[in-house]
Amino acid sequence: MKFSFSTLGCPDWPVEKVVSEAKRLGFDGVEIRGIKRVFDLSKAPEFAPGEIDKTRKLFEAAGLPIVQIDSSSSFCWPDDAKQKAAFEEAQKHIDIAAELGVKLMRVFGGNIPEGQSREKWAKILSDSLRRCGEYGAKKNVTVTIESHDSWTKSDELMPVVLAANHANVKVLWDMGNSWVAGEKFEVGAGLVKDHIIHAHIKDHTSDGKEAMLGKGIIPLADAIKALKSIKYKGFVSLEWEKAWHPEIEEPEVAFPAAIKYLRELDATT
Repeated sequence: MKFSFSTLGCPDWPVEKVVSEAKRLGFDGVEIRGIKRVFDLSKAPEFAPGEIDKTRKLFEAAGLPIVQIDSSSSFCWPDDAKQKAAFEEAQKHIDIAAELGVKLMRVFGGNIPEGQSREKWAKILSDSLRRCGEYGAKKNVTVTIESHDSWTKSDELMPVVLAANHANVKVLWDMGNSWVAGEKFEVGAGLVKDHIIHAHIKDHTSDGKEAMLGKGIIPLADAIKALKSIKYKGFVSLEWEKAWHPEIEEPEVAFPAAIKYLRELDATT
């Protein structure tokens, strides 16, 4: 299998260190979720006009693919202005992905407003995803929606992906999120198998805190087995949420342990 890490796990690293450490540790790629704590990549100097080409060449020279660009866009806002802003943010991140030669750009579904129906917001979300997919298609970028928020379980997420009905709208299966929500890996894999294009892996303690891979309660061997059962060929990306949880281990500790664990898991599963 191919393994990457999200830069959410190394929020203070400059892009040069992201590249050099990924290569040194033996990761197969990098998922970009912010650089030096700038999480709106349209505001990050590394992706500004005149600099983005240098960033692309830095990864290319290392032979290290950027597997996905991550936005914060979500599409369950009752406020029309926020919905519009979410789409504009998605467009900007699609543009960045295109300039870098990256094929995937992540969005969220968002949380259904309290007291409102899932059916209503599923329609709004699927329409928003279709618009994103249409824009992405013009740039040769596929938009991925992560299993997250009100769309964490695959039986919640897949209806909106199917309703979007666009070749440039696919699934980012965050396996840990779905498992914590009560979904068995084999069930989720069966539902997403025709639409998954990227995957996240993580571990948690019994009280919901971040754990080093293999040190928590999520049965990660079953997660890898589920991916192999559907002949998944994409990247599996470590999501170590250091940016949101500063108390957890530093990336200098978490990343080497994670890639060692993942290689061993892949070899024995």
